[in-house]
Amino acid sequence: MAAYFRTRSHIRPLSWNDELYVVQGQPLAIKVHGLGPNRQHLTVRAIRGNVSVRVIRADNNNIEQDIEVSVVFGGQDELRAYVSQLDEDFFCDAAVASPMGCIHPLKITAYRKLDFPPNISADELALLRVFLSETITPEKPTFNLEDAVRAMQYMRQVIYNRMAFSHPQYFNIARGNLNLFGVIGARGQIDGFGDYPNIDARSADRISKFMIACNRTGMGEKLRSFRQLYQGALDVATGNNPGIQHIPPLYSWRTAGQGSPGSNFQTELSLQGQTFFSLTPAFISDPNGRK
Repeated sequence: MAAYFRTRSHIRPLSWNDELYVVQGQPLAIKVHGLGPNRQHLTVRAIRGNVSVRVIRADNNNIEQDIEVSVVFGGQDELRAYVSQLDEDFFCDAAVASPMGCIHPLKITAYRKLDFPPNISADELALLRVFLSETITPEKPTFNLEDAVRAMQYMRQVIYNRMAFSHPQYFNIARGNLNLFGVIGARGQIDGFGDYPNIDARSADRISKFMIACNRTGMGEKLRSFRQLYQGALDVATGNNPGIQHIPPLYSWRTAGQGSPGSNFQTELSLQGQTFFSLTPAFISDPNGRK
């Protein structure tokens, strides 16, 4: 008789190549199909101790038992089955395509609950919030992690290029406020951030939903993608991965399809739902239009 793990919502047996994801504080429900050779339910253990396994229901008159997997430490782990009472191995390796009399181990990735790191600066936190509000997410069919990170690198470049521009007042940066907060909080520039550190409800909701997705057991591979995107945003925000400076320098971005921010801008590229703009050479050479 075949034995296998499966999720509660799908009848498909999970194979050696499958992987499940669980977040701290949100246990993952799994079904174990099949009995051992002694006609009793199998004992399931995590081999590295990064997750714990609790039996929810196991009646030897039923072919399936219900178990719950919870995070102990973050990291990779693997569930293996053993014959109850006898403590004999009942797992088989990847070479067994359709196991009979054994069960494929199940790979588990355990995540600690994710929150904004306490050790980053106020400037870095401001950048991180902008990125999480503006970025495309793994829920979009066009999402690509590498391109999404590159788009955030360009957003960072826009902000720092504005701060370094000879006439920052053209970006609504208040006199005497030529710093990162002043650039991000300039009115009418970054959607939802015109009164930063206050953020409008719509942008705050986008950030909140992003963080919820990073901490939701049951999302499958999208959970991993959200976590990877968050780490990408954090690396860009902290300067660990600022990217290669775009030439010509970028000074604005808008949601793709929204048009140009003004006559002094020219389109450079569109990437992951955002269009990025440089300044026209004429404006750069004469911002006050005196020529």
